[in-house]
Amino acid sequence: MDEALLAVLRANPSRTYSMPELLKRAEVPTKKSKEAKSVLKELVRKGVIEREHGRRYRLSRADSVVEGTVQVDQRGVVYLVPDAHKKKAVTPIELLAEDAERVEPSDRARVRIVVHGRRGKHYGKIEEILAHEEERPVSYTHLRAHETRHDLV
Repeated sequence: MDEALLAVLRANPSRTYSMPELLKRAEVPTKKSKEAKSVLKELVRKGVIEREHGRRYRLSRADSVVEGTVQVDQRGVVYLVPDAHKKKAVTPIELLAEDAERVEPSDRARVRIVVHGRRGKHYGKIEEILAHEEERPVSYTHLRAHETRHDLV
């Protein structure tokens, strides 16, 4: 069964598949969907495939090099958003903690995708920082009882 699932993923390595779509294309009977789930889980743990948001699966991108822009989400997690065509949906790659401290939001970087941890999660390891975003002056507005003052720091 794992070979049938991998054959579907290898046919189009850059595409992601939902579980029902993957099972249908691999011609896995509905009765064996529970078994297929465990096979997929094991392949993710081994780093052969990736599981993305929305329970979508794709062939592993481990050891590939990707360029993109660094962004930080609301929780403070640092990601690299790969360069891609505007029509194509792109999944951000979380950076390793030790590398996240080296970059600032909006920097451009080149990362190597590595599999890390027990669950086989994919992270980005920085190979090179291509461009640092220039520091811009921050503007503060101080309000007092009857005046407004605008300072540049």
